[in-house]
Amino acid sequence: MENSIIFQGDAFTSAGVLQLTKNQLDASITHSAGRATYAKRVRLWDAKTGRLTDFSTHFTFVIKADNMSEHGDGLSFFISPFQSDIPNNSSGGFLGLFDSATAFNMSLNQIVAVEFDTFKNDWDPSDDHVGINVNSIASATNVSWNTSMRNGSTGNAWVSYNSTSKNLSVFLTYADNPVFSGNSSLSYVVDLRNVLPEWVRVGFSAATGNWVELHLISSWSFESNLETNDGNKLGLVISLAVGFGVLGFGLGLFWCICWRKRAGRKIEDMEGDISMDDEFEKGTGPRRFTYHELIRATKNFAEGGKLGEGGFGGCLMIVGLWCCHPDPTIRPSIRQVINVLNSEAPLPNLPSKFPVPMYFAPPMHMCRFSYTSSSGHRVQ
Repeated sequence: MENSIIFQGDAFTSAGVLQLTKNQLDASITHSAGRATYAKRVRLWDAKTGRLTDFSTHFTFVIKADNMSEHGDGLSFFISPFQSDIPNNSSGGFLGLFDSATAFNMSLNQIVAVEFDTFKNDWDPSDDHVGINVNSIASATNVSWNTSMRNGSTGNAWVSYNSTSKNLSVFLTYADNPVFSGNSSLSYVVDLRNVLPEWVRVGFSAATGNWVELHLISSWSFESNLETNDGNKLGLVISLAVGFGVLGFGLGLFWCICWRKRAGRKIEDMEGDISMDDEFEKGTGPRRFTYHELIRATKNFAEGGKLGEGGFGGCLMIVGLWCCHPDPTIRPSIRQVINVLNSEAPLPNLPSKFPVPMYFAPPMHMCRFSYTSSSGHRVQ
């Protein structure tokens, strides 16, 4: 994940999630600002033809305030010039997006953002609201959110752009297992060619001020397509399995890999028990490990063998061993793993001796990039 994401300011990755602002037990986390963006540039429009891309992004996020009456300030999904960096003085209500000195000067900014704001500044309608911002911290349009966005619940957000109608739309829900049907919570018509350059950066930002909260991105997918001057449609798919939804804050998973053949399908879509046998068996170049080797390496899964410790808990290697148990009938479902990592179920009791497990690299045919031309021919 680290090779796909660029971190700026106070943003970092910990135990399988993107943490956009500071999360430390032994230091102040006030006045923090951070960004996490896709490492490669994204083509928003074709300067030769003037054609715009359609795009759609879906991400899950968590905002958690320890003090529900003293909280701030929120996070955003944003698009900016690829060369842009996190501005100075962008903490607090400026959400890691704008320098406080130029935040309202639209002629000095180049950025489009969707904000999930939790603190009412002078330019905001309420504490909890969603806004679409174009070159200014003051939203071009916004909607107040009726329920708390900062209580630690998982938010599912879809942001999409229609290049024909020039409509940028946002859909946010906190429902369990939501299905996106194209409806929106908020929309705004904007020609992105008049705001942003041909090549852009996409990602997330967040900030705290005098009051604080945690800002986490649990998963993210981004898809775009652009018809070039030769009639081909070039597509981009970003799919980052940053986490498995809400696993507690800072909790991660050591080893639970479920290969999906279709690009853009995310881990949250998995249901029930999924056997990993087939994909393991298709690989080449096995490497063998004995259970006793793992016992020695982890000092019998001692407390010091935790993969990491964040502000809200740790992750034990034993959960990973459970996921890749040599006996496929003993492997857990995704839901079982989530329950354990959320402390809603006890850790499994693994046997003192394991059969010799074998783990394979994924087959090369699953690691391809392709695009489809307008004539329907698939090029690889």
